[in-house]
Amino acid sequence: MIKNIAIALLLISSSEMTAQGKITDWIANTFGKINNDNLLTCTSNVQRLKAGPANVGKVLAAKNQFTDETFKGGSMIQAGGEGGTDNAKLSNTRKLAEINAYAPIRITRWHKIPKYKDFTIFGPNGTPHFLDIKQGSVGNCYFISSVSGLAKYPQYIKNAFVNQKVNKEGIYAIRFFIRGKPWVVSIDDQFLMNIWKETKNTGGKLLPTDVHMNEMVFASGKNGAMWGPLLEKAWSKVKGTYDTSKGGWTSAATKALTGAPVFNVALTGVNNDAQLKNIVK
Repeated sequence: MIKNIAIALLLISSSEMTAQGKITDWIANTFGKINNDNLLTCTSNVQRLKAGPANVGKVLAAKNQFTDETFKGGSMIQAGGEGGTDNAKLSNTRKLAEINAYAPIRITRWHKIPKYKDFTIFGPNGTPHFLDIKQGSVGNCYFISSVSGLAKYPQYIKNAFVNQKVNKEGIYAIRFFIRGKPWVVSIDDQFLMNIWKETKNTGGKLLPTDVHMNEMVFASGKNGAMWGPLLEKAWSKVKGTYDTSKGGWTSAATKALTGAPVFNVALTGVNNDAQLKNIVK
């Protein structure tokens, strides 16, 4: 059991970034002017969390497509300082994702992308698996490792979802434990997508390939399951933005998902399962 979890964590931690290149002015070009008023700060993020989630039942009953006005566009991807920033500083100081400058990138709902249109939250068999998620272009391997490892016990993943079925309204509520207390965060179903056919130089000619066609820029769902990207988006909202969610410890993510006490154990000198079991028993 322990060995399987360790293997799961190792596999996902070592996953490669899905996009290469440079981040230039694509945020401004794609999402328009990002000004000081809508850039997230530490203070505004705390206020957003205190305000609580959208009323999922009310949204579903109204049958209107949901857009999370508190977490959308360029401001859900990048963050400003307490005093705000401008587009030049945004693109020059925040190296969130190394994205090809020529790639058309946009935020769209996952079901509009042919590759993902038939995905469900937990996949065709309704059971999360650690291979259902692949890390994308943000340095949050600690979170990806944690959720993939927890998928060894699928109920932990399922318990995090307040509503567990795909809905056309596009609203999902995720429960975390923040400072030990259950805290629900609502998100919509819009993700940053690469919508292009990549080109490569072959014999002096640029030839189209389908390598990144219709790919999610951040964590992508696999095996028909979308729970991974949804959890990552909700976690990014808790942390502020996708950018500010990078860098961390698996213990923090595990604690936030389960509410259970988490301990770090040094594995120096541990050479087999018996020794490992003796440490954690």
